[in-house]
Amino acid sequence: MPSIHGRRLLPMALWGILGLSYALDLYLGGLNQRQLRWARVVPSQDNFKLRHLVQYGPQAALAATALRVSYSFAPARAAVAAAFLTGSVGSLSEYRQKFVPTRFFLWSDVLWSFIGSCFGSVLYWLACLLARRITTCRRAR
Repeated sequence: MPSIHGRRLLPMALWGILGLSYALDLYLGGLNQRQLRWARVVPSQDNFKLRHLVQYGPQAALAATALRVSYSFAPARAAVAAAFLTGSVGSLSEYRQKFVPTRFFLWSDVLWSFIGSCFGSVLYWLACLLARRITTCRRAR
Protein backbone atom coordinates (compact mmCIF):
# COMPACT_ATOMS: atom_id res chain seq x y z
CA MET A 1 0.00 0.00 0.00
CA PRO A 2 1.50 3.36 -0.98
CA SER A 3 2.32 5.82 1.74
CA ILE A 4 0.67 9.20 2.03
CA HIS A 5 3.91 10.79 0.83
CA GLY A 6 3.88 8.65 -2.32
CA ARG A 7 0.30 9.68 -3.04
CA ARG A 8 1.30 13.33 -2.78
CA LEU A 9 4.65 13.15 -4.53
CA LEU A 10 3.53 11.32 -7.66
CA PRO A 11 0.93 13.92 -8.72
CA MET A 12 3.34 16.76 -7.94
CA ALA A 13 6.08 15.09 -9.97
CA LEU A 14 3.74 14.43 -12.91
CA TRP A 15 2.43 18.00 -12.96
CA GLY A 16 5.96 19.37 -12.58
CA ILE A 17 7.26 17.36 -15.54
CA LEU A 18 4.19 18.27 -17.58
CA GLY A 19 4.50 21.98 -16.73
CA LEU A 20 8.19 21.94 -17.66
CA SER A 21 7.35 20.18 -20.92
CA TYR A 22 4.66 22.74 -21.78
CA ALA A 23 6.93 25.67 -20.85
CA LEU A 24 9.73 24.27 -23.02
CA ASP A 25 7.27 23.82 -25.88
CA LEU A 26 6.13 27.44 -25.64
CA TYR A 27 9.71 28.70 -25.31
CA LEU A 28 10.99 26.78 -28.32
CA GLY A 29 7.97 27.91 -30.35
CA GLY A 30 9.20 31.49 -30.07
CA LEU A 31 12.76 30.92 -31.26
CA ASN A 32 13.90 31.65 -34.80
CA GLN A 33 15.65 29.26 -37.18
CA ARG A 34 19.15 30.54 -36.33
CA GLN A 35 18.55 29.81 -32.66
CA LEU A 36 17.15 26.39 -33.54
CA ARG A 37 20.00 25.06 -35.69
CA TRP A 38 19.43 21.50 -34.47
CA ALA A 39 15.79 21.57 -35.59
CA ARG A 40 16.65 21.77 -39.28
CA VAL A 41 16.92 18.01 -39.52
CA VAL A 42 13.32 17.56 -38.36
CA PRO A 43 11.02 17.37 -41.40
CA SER A 44 8.39 20.05 -40.93
CA GLN A 45 7.51 21.17 -44.46
CA ASP A 46 5.78 17.91 -45.35
CA ASN A 47 2.04 17.43 -45.27
CA PHE A 48 2.48 14.67 -42.68
CA LYS A 49 3.92 16.37 -39.62
CA LEU A 50 5.60 13.59 -37.68
CA ARG A 51 7.09 16.08 -35.24
CA HIS A 52 3.64 16.99 -33.92
CA LEU A 53 2.78 13.34 -33.25
CA VAL A 54 6.10 12.74 -31.48
CA GLN A 55 5.88 15.97 -29.49
CA TYR A 56 2.25 16.14 -28.44
CA GLY A 57 1.43 12.44 -28.16
CA PRO A 58 3.60 11.77 -25.09
CA GLN A 59 2.58 15.10 -23.56
CA ALA A 60 -1.08 14.14 -23.83
CA ALA A 61 -0.43 10.70 -22.32
CA LEU A 62 1.46 12.33 -19.44
CA ALA A 63 -1.36 14.85 -18.94
CA ALA A 64 -3.95 12.05 -18.88
CA THR A 65 -1.88 10.18 -16.31
CA ALA A 66 -1.57 13.31 -14.17
CA LEU A 67 -5.32 13.95 -14.36
CA ARG A 68 -6.10 10.35 -13.46
CA VAL A 69 -3.68 10.23 -10.52
CA SER A 70 -4.52 13.69 -9.17
CA TYR A 71 -8.27 13.87 -9.66
CA SER A 72 -9.31 10.21 -10.12
CA PHE A 73 -10.62 10.83 -13.63
CA ALA A 74 -11.93 7.85 -15.55
CA PRO A 75 -9.54 6.87 -18.38
CA ALA A 76 -11.80 8.18 -21.16
CA ARG A 77 -12.45 11.46 -19.35
CA ALA A 78 -8.74 11.91 -18.63
CA ALA A 79 -7.90 11.20 -22.28
CA VAL A 80 -10.39 13.77 -23.60
CA ALA A 81 -9.28 16.44 -21.12
CA ALA A 82 -5.62 15.75 -21.85
CA ALA A 83 -6.17 15.97 -25.61
CA PHE A 84 -7.85 19.35 -25.20
CA LEU A 85 -5.22 20.64 -22.74
CA THR A 86 -2.24 19.54 -24.81
CA GLY A 87 -3.81 20.62 -28.09
CA SER A 88 -4.43 24.05 -26.60
CA VAL A 89 -0.79 24.38 -25.56
CA GLY A 90 0.22 23.35 -29.09
CA SER A 91 -2.09 25.99 -30.51
CA LEU A 92 -0.56 28.65 -28.27
CA SER A 93 2.90 27.58 -29.40
CA GLU A 94 1.87 27.89 -33.04
CA TYR A 95 0.24 31.28 -32.44
CA ARG A 96 3.42 32.52 -30.78
CA GLN A 97 5.29 31.77 -34.01
CA LYS A 98 3.20 34.48 -35.68
CA PHE A 99 5.37 37.09 -33.96
CA VAL A 100 8.76 35.56 -34.85
CA PRO A 101 10.04 36.91 -38.20
CA THR A 102 11.50 33.64 -39.49
CA ARG A 103 8.67 31.38 -38.31
CA PHE A 104 5.19 30.94 -39.75
CA PHE A 105 1.79 30.43 -38.18
CA LEU A 106 -0.10 27.73 -40.08
CA TRP A 107 -3.56 26.42 -39.33
CA SER A 108 -2.40 23.01 -40.50
CA ASP A 109 0.16 23.00 -37.67
CA VAL A 110 -2.62 23.75 -35.18
CA LEU A 111 -4.60 20.84 -36.62
CA TRP A 112 -1.56 18.53 -36.42
CA SER A 113 -0.99 19.61 -32.81
CA PHE A 114 -4.51 18.47 -31.96
CA ILE A 115 -4.07 15.28 -34.01
CA GLY A 116 -0.85 14.51 -32.11
CA SER A 117 -2.49 15.13 -28.74
CA CYS A 118 -5.51 12.99 -29.72
CA PHE A 119 -3.12 10.24 -30.85
CA GLY A 120 -1.39 10.20 -27.46
CA SER A 121 -4.69 10.33 -25.60
CA VAL A 122 -6.14 7.42 -27.56
CA LEU A 123 -3.00 5.35 -26.92
CA TYR A 124 -3.28 6.15 -23.21
CA TRP A 125 -6.96 5.16 -23.16
CA LEU A 126 -6.23 1.90 -25.00
CA ALA A 127 -3.41 1.12 -22.55
CA CYS A 128 -5.83 1.66 -19.65
CA LEU A 129 -8.38 -0.66 -21.25
CA LEU A 130 -5.73 -3.31 -21.83
CA ALA A 131 -4.45 -3.02 -18.25
CA ARG A 132 -7.99 -3.36 -16.90
CA ARG A 133 -8.62 -6.40 -19.07
CA ILE A 134 -5.39 -8.07 -17.93
CA THR A 135 -6.28 -7.37 -14.29
CA THR A 136 -9.77 -8.82 -14.80
CA CYS A 137 -8.35 -11.95 -16.43
CA ARG A 138 -5.90 -12.48 -13.56
CA ARG A 139 -8.67 -12.18 -10.99
CA ALA A 140 -10.77 -14.76 -12.86
CA ARG A 141 -8.05 -17.39 -12.47
